[in-house]
Amino acid sequence: QKLALYCCQRTIRNYYIGKTWKWWQIWIAIKPNLKCTQFSKYKAEYEQKIEVAEANIDKAIAECDAVVSVHDRLMNEKNELELALNSGGSAVQDIIDKTNRMENAKNDVQKQLDATNKRIDAERDVIDGIQQSGAKVSSDAQRLRDNIRNLEETIGKCED
Repeated sequence: QKLALYCCQRTIRNYYIGKTWKWWQIWIAIKPNLKCTQFSKYKAEYEQKIEVAEANIDKAIAECDAVVSVHDRLMNEKNELELALNSGGSAVQDIIDKTNRMENAKNDVQKQLDATNKRIDAERDVIDGIQQSGAKVSSDAQRLRDNIRNLEETIGKCED
């Protein structure tokens, strides 16, 4: 206990002596702002950040695994399609050629159909014209028959 008392007395005496010392006053002024003196504060802050990161690491790993699996699946599909295009290039070209031939044949048939429809329309117009002519001829013939009958009646009356 006696040593502890001597230690306290020496510390208090040095404190009062140091209070007037200018370098010690500067040290006391800047010491609270130094990072090395606030180690426990920074340690607690970083430990808290580490806890948050560790809490979210499982979720991030799961999301990363999901993305990696989707990427692998897409890469496999891409490789299969590239293989199909490289190996089946001639088959694709054959299909394109067949499609072009079919389209040309379809266009030819469409042209023939359009020409046939035009001919049908023209023949219908001709038939309508013939029917109108026939109706006119029939009406003229009927008129002439009526005139002939009237003239025959007039001749018959004149003879009487």
